[in-house]
Amino acid sequence: MAEHPPITPLNLPADVRAILIYGGSFDPITSAHVRVAVEARASWRKDAWLVFVPAARSPHRDMPSASAEHRSAMVRLAITDIDAATIWTDEIDRSSWRLARGLDLPSYMSETLERLDRVVHPDVIRRLLMGSDQAIAFHRWHEHRRVLALAEPVVFVRAPHRDPHTVVAALRATGAWTEPELAQWGMRIVPCTPVEGSATEVRSGKRELLTEAVAEYIRRHGLYAGG
Repeated sequence: MAEHPPITPLNLPADVRAILIYGGSFDPITSAHVRVAVEARASWRKDAWLVFVPAARSPHRDMPSASAEHRSAMVRLAITDIDAATIWTDEIDRSSWRLARGLDLPSYMSETLERLDRVVHPDVIRRLLMGSDQAIAFHRWHEHRRVLALAEPVVFVRAPHRDPHTVVAALRATGAWTEPELAQWGMRIVPCTPVEGSATEVRSGKRELLTEAVAEYIRRHGLYAGG
C-alpha cells in the first residue's frame, strides 16, 4: 500500500459552521490579501472562519521567492488581529514530506480540499475564495470539477476586470462554461473594495502594501533584497 503524507491538524473551534478557504503563494501576504478576505467573508457569511492556505508550489505560478517557513510566518503575523482567522499549512507540510522522499509535485487544490474533508466536520460549509483572474483560468485547474464539488468559489473582482459583468464576459469568452454555469458564476461574485497592488510589486520594493508587522519581518530577515 502506498504511503501518504500525514494531514496537518487544522485549528478550528468545535462549533464552527462555515469556513472560507484562501489559498495562495502569499509571497508575501499583503494588506490587500487580508482586507479582501475579511470583506468577502462579510459579504458571504459573517460567522465563517477564514482559513489561509499557503501553497508549497502552485501549478499556475513560478516558485515562491521566500521559503515556506518565511511565508507561513508572514501569514501568521498578518492575521494576528483578525477575528476568526487561522492558517493551515497542509500544502507546505505534505510537500516537505514528499521532497524528503524525492517527490517534487505542485500543490493541487483538489487534493487540499479532499484532505480538508478528513479534518473538518462534514456539516461545516466550505467555500474557496479566489480573485477574478483565477476564476477566469479556473477551467484549467487540475480536476476543476472536483474542486467545484468540494468547495464552491467565492470570487472578488480584481484587475484587469472592473465589475461582475466584465468577469462573466471573460468567463464566457473562455468557452468553458454553459449559460446556466455562467449564471452560477455571476452569483459567486461578492462585493469587495477593488484590489490594488500585488505581491510582485512588494518584492520589487513597494513596502507600503504590507501590514507593519509583515514589513518589519521582511526587513529583519532581509527578504526580497533584490527590490
